[in-house]
Amino acid sequence: MKSKIFPFLTVCTAFISTALIIKFIFFGFGVNAKTFKLSAPQKTQYEGLYAKESLKLFEAETVKLSEIKEPIVLINFWATWCIPCLKKFKSIKKLQEQLGDKIKVLGVNVDEREALSIKQYKDFVNKKNLSFKSALDPEANILSKFHLSHVPAIIIYHKGKVVHFSNNAKDYKHDNVLAQLKKLLQ
Repeated sequence: MKSKIFPFLTVCTAFISTALIIKFIFFGFGVNAKTFKLSAPQKTQYEGLYAKESLKLFEAETVKLSEIKEPIVLINFWATWCIPCLKKFKSIKKLQEQLGDKIKVLGVNVDEREALSIKQYKDFVNKKNLSFKSALDPEANILSKFHLSHVPAIIIYHKGKVVHFSNNAKDYKHDNVLAQLKKLLQ
């Protein structure tokens, strides 16, 4: 009896392990995980960076964060190899459609230069039809200033104050973030 059950259990274990590995590869760890709560010093630091930082966008435009006219600014830290990052592009686009001219979305792409050429980046942006402009941060200088160690990460500001932080692939179409932002705009 023991010899008949062992192969069955081995096959089941292998199947479950493979399924979990595939889930993590394609969907990341905790796609709908809870938003990480920032401490008061972290919020203060992010708000200080907002007040003084500029992003040099790939398109050669430099944007000083504090001079952005839209009341809501979303900074999206992402990479082309990050599956959870790619999944949230549609969600961000939906958020932009819902809030219109009340939101400015900026990206910070952290792909290394060796891994992604300028041509590959342009092709990627065109293929994915990105709805926001990005700064290229191959040395992770901007990522480091924000004390972030991985992507995806999103910081949302309302008039320079941090109102949301997420270090996962949060889906903004199915979350209360849109309601929270609309409430701030009233």
